[in-house]
Amino acid sequence: MDCTWDILTKELAIYGIKLINEKECAIIHEGKFVRTTIPKTLQSLRLRMEANGETFEELLGETIQLLSLPQSEQDLPLDELTTNLFINSLKSTKEFFSLLVEHFEFNDNELKKQLLPMVQSVLNKDLSLLSKDIVFQLPNFKISLDWVFRKMSMLDYVRSLLRLAQLGPNKIEKMNIKLARGVSGPWANLDLPLLERKFPWADIAEENEGRQRDKRRQARYRMGFENYNDPLGRAGCGRYWREMRNEPFSWASRGSDSPYPSRNLLSGWG
Repeated sequence: MDCTWDILTKELAIYGIKLINEKECAIIHEGKFVRTTIPKTLQSLRLRMEANGETFEELLGETIQLLSLPQSEQDLPLDELTTNLFINSLKSTKEFFSLLVEHFEFNDNELKKQLLPMVQSVLNKDLSLLSKDIVFQLPNFKISLDWVFRKMSMLDYVRSLLRLAQLGPNKIEKMNIKLARGVSGPWANLDLPLLERKFPWADIAEENEGRQRDKRRQARYRMGFENYNDPLGRAGCGRYWREMRNEPFSWASRGSDSPYPSRNLLSGWG
């Protein structure tokens, strides 16, 4: 199993940062790795986060302006697909704004106060009273907001990894860091090293030896089938039930041999 330092190194490599030691790393610049210090990389990431934060607040302001548009007299009718897309985007926008108001640090507090009241006012209106520009453009604004927010979250995550790397491999190994394991579902264990998900069969061959044989010998596969191929036709007991109505019979003597009840006079079997 890989140690915590190896896992940290591999995780940073995913984001284009090659960790050298607790003081230096290499970042991709113009298609090549350039060696630099971790403090400089942290400063660069902070500046990128601030730039993305300014872009994010500008997008929020434009979204508020969009939601405040009045109804136009030349609005066109909407199809069902556009309507459903707008409704789901509006609901998702409200949830997103609630998350921002609770956890995000705004430079503009007035913008923070307008988010929830504005989106709630649109939710309280009938669709026919809204400008069609809102209906058509809100999904695009929501996608843009999600993209910039995820970009900031990724940069913040990389910064936290680099801060952890500054402690050095010795201190990291002594820390009680919990790693995600045993997560169920289709995307389980994707954050684990390769050997945590894929391992040689020889590692578990001994404990699985004879497993298939034991399965075939279970009672549910054997109990009651002792007389299954008995030439005398003796029925077994247990989980197997011999249904006589399913036994074959001669068509020529079906009047007497058939296990199915019938009225011979009506069927002409006489």
